[in-house]
Order: sequence, then structure tokens, then C-alpha cells
Amino acid sequence: MKPAIRNIFPGVMIFPIVTAALLVGTAVWLAQWHNLHNAAATSPLMTATPLAEGAAPERVELQRVKVKSVAEMERLFHSLDYAWPPAAGKTVPRIAIEAFPADMSRISDPRHRKSLFLRSLLPIVLAENEHIRQERAYAVRLFADGLPAAGTAERRWLDERMKRYRIRGSLAHKAVRDQLMQRLDVVPVSLALAQAASESGWGMSRFALEGNNLFGHVTANESKGMIPQGRPEGLRLAMRSFPSVRDSVRAYVDNLNSSRVYSDLWSIRDRLRHTAASLDPISLAAGLLAYSERGQDYVEDIRTIIRNNRLTTLLRHVDLRSELKLADATELAPLPARRQRGESRNG
Repeated sequence: MKPAIRNIFPGVMIFPIVTAALLVGTAVWLAQWHNLHNAAATSPLMTATPLAEGAAPERVELQRVKVKSVAEMERLFHSLDYAWPPAAGKTVPRIAIEAFPADMSRISDPRHRKSLFLRSLLPIVLAENEHIRQERAYAVRLFADGLPAAGTAERRWLDERMKRYRIRGSLAHKAVRDQLMQRLDVVPVSLALAQAASESGWGMSRFALEGNNLFGHVTANESKGMIPQGRPEGLRLAMRSFPSVRDSVRAYVDNLNSSRVYSDLWSIRDRLRHTAASLDPISLAAGLLAYSERGQDYVEDIRTIIRNNRLTTLLRHVDLRSELKLADATELAPLPARRQRGESRNG
């Protein structure tokens, strides 16, 4: 079992890092998943794009976009008819903002800042969840046809997922296959957005703006991170830097699905898959006690963000657009005067 570290930065999540002085005990939790194939086939959340027969899923494609300023971000969203909250029946453009502009922290209207922040992250979180859905459906297909033989491309794919989610044992055993399926699952969009908002100060923190770190990720390798101000003497941990916002989101999802300190979250998610029509983020937040040293107070803060911003209601039926089309941001027409003053009406 790999050790996990207690959080030394309030409100900040810690990756499992081998640091002897900061170990905490964790318990091995093995889930029992019954009727795997039927549950996956009938779940309303299992609506992934159909895969070609025998094909392993690939990453969902998004158009990478660089924006130099808040004004340019606004023009981009305006050109794509992308408002907040998304109107009923509207889909979300397939874009991935590479990084938040430096002047994000200078937006004075909180509603305007939230609007830009949520729209920037929403397509990325949707894409990462879609990829997990496709991988989940692919794993269900492989297990339903019998465990692929060792050395085949399908078995190598499964072995890679076992390594990613830190699962030991043989896939020949049902309990091990159940562990993989329990961890190979989505994180509700509203939960991811709420945690990003909390950890990054709605995109205004130094770590978000300079290192695309939206979820409080920490590293023991200072060359890969940023040194927090006021870090205790002798402590070598730093805040991680990421090449892009999407890399940060991907690391967040992988961490929630691989670190044993979140076994309660896996258990709640598994139960909801069998008893509810959807994965309730308010319930799942109970599995985040280990995300911050603030414990239950942190959980309640995440729930408050979800409720106050009506994230579950507003995002219940939101999906990505089918096409990948985008105008050059440098050629976008100016916003109407009212939109340039801020989008406070959009929540």
C-alpha cells in the first residue's frame, strides 16, 4: 500500500507522496460490485459515445485556445454563443482554455468572474468525464467477453489501468476486477467545478495563474512546482505547476480515483450507482474529508459552493457540442457595449 500525506496547507489537497514524516494510516477497502455488466449498461450516466468494435478509447478532442486577456476570453465566448448559465437545449463548445489570463484577478464583479471561470472549465471537465465513460464502457465490454489473454493489446490496456489506479492483484479474480470498475468512474461536473473554485479562489490564486494549478496539487519535487509564501523551514513540498488547465483537471480526476484516502468517495459513488438515478455531488462530497486538513468544514464549503451557484441544477443536462469548430480569437468581433461591462446577469 502506498502511504498518503496529511495536508499541511489549509484548503489544499495533497497527492500521495512518500514522505515518512507525514504519513497517515489508511485502510484497504475492497468493494463488492454485483451485476457489473447490467449496472453499467442501464446507468443513466453511461451514455458514452459508441466505440468502434474492439477499439480502445482515445482522449476527447478539444480545441486548445490561448487568451491573453479577460476581454479576449469574453470575445471568444461571445463568438461561440457560450453564456453562463448555459441555456436550456444549448451545448458547450469543444474548447480548452490553455491558461487563465493574468488580469483574471482584476475583475471586480464576482458574478462576472464566476461566469468566466465556470465557462472556461466546464468543457474540459465534460471532456475528461466523457473519456472516463468511454474507458468504463470499454472495460465492461472486455470483461463481458472474458478476460483478454496476457500479451494482447486489450490485456495491456487493462494492465495499464490497474497501474494508474494503483490496484494490486490478478484480474482473474472478480474482486480485483470490481476494484478497477469502482475507480474507473466519473467525478460529477458540479463537484469538480466547486473544488476548483475553492482551491483556486475562482481562478485568482497565484498558483492558478502562474502554474495552472486549480486543485491544490502538491509535489515533493521543487523543480516541478512553486514555493508557497510562508512555507515552514525544512519543508520541501511545493505547489505543482501544469502545462495547461486541462492537465490540472486530468491530474485531479486521476488522484480522486487512485488515492486510497478517497475510498469513502468510491464507496458512496458505488452505492449511488446502484440506488440513485445520478451521482449526487452533495452526497459524494462526504468522501472528501482527506482533501484538506479542515476536514468536515472543507466538505461543507464545497457543498455551499454547489448550492449557492446552483451547479447541480444548471449542469444537469449539459453536454459538449458534436462539432469541433472555432474562429481565431484574434479575429473575433468586439463585444456589444453591454457585454463588455460584464456579464453579471449571467450569474
